[in-house]
Amino acid sequence: MDNKKMIIIEAVVALCAMIAIVGIFFLAQDFGYTAYANEPVGNDPEKKIELVIEAGQGIMDVAEKLEEKEMIASKHAFWLRYKFSEYNGLMKAGTYELNETMGTDDILAVITQSGTTE
Repeated sequence: MDNKKMIIIEAVVALCAMIAIVGIFFLAQDFGYTAYANEPVGNDPEKKIELVIEAGQGIMDVAEKLEEKEMIASKHAFWLRYKFSEYNGLMKAGTYELNETMGTDDILAVITQSGTTE
């Protein structure tokens, strides 16, 4: 291979690497914002959902339920927020009523209090 082709290949590889790094940076920034923004997913306080947390259920199971019910944007961001908050380890089994105007911190405050039991 001649020198000119080798320089072109190296330039293309370097460009691809830079694009990948910039893309990873923006994905990480978006995930970090989602994890710590504490923004509600909606603005209708009348839209309520019931969340049932079973005894022994893990936070990721609860996060999956919340994501399915469109109460949070990302189960992984919710899990991260829980693990690095003062609520870590305090989740309690029970039935909780939530609404779509609640941010992550509001939801965590509710599910770490005693819910109604069935």
